[in-house]
Amino acid sequence: MTRNGRPAAVVVSAEECESLKETREIKKDPDLMKELKQSLVQLEKDHRFSIEEVCGTSSPLLKRKN
Repeated sequence: MTRNGRPAAVVVSAEECESLKETREIKKDPDLMKELKQSLVQLEKDHRFSIEEVCGTSSPLLKRKN
C-alpha cells in the first residue's frame, strides 16, 4: 500500500507474520544461532547424520507410517 506514491504499509498473511515472529525469536537466541551456524558448517563439509544418530533407534519418527 502506498500513500502519496510512497510505501506506507505492507499486508502479509497470518502465517507469514507468525513465521517472521519465530525467525526474530530464533535470531535473539545466541546459543541457538551458534548451533545453527555450526550445523551449516557441518553441512558444507558434507557431514550429515542419520535420524538414528540424531534421535536414537527408538525415535517415534522412525515408527511413523507414510
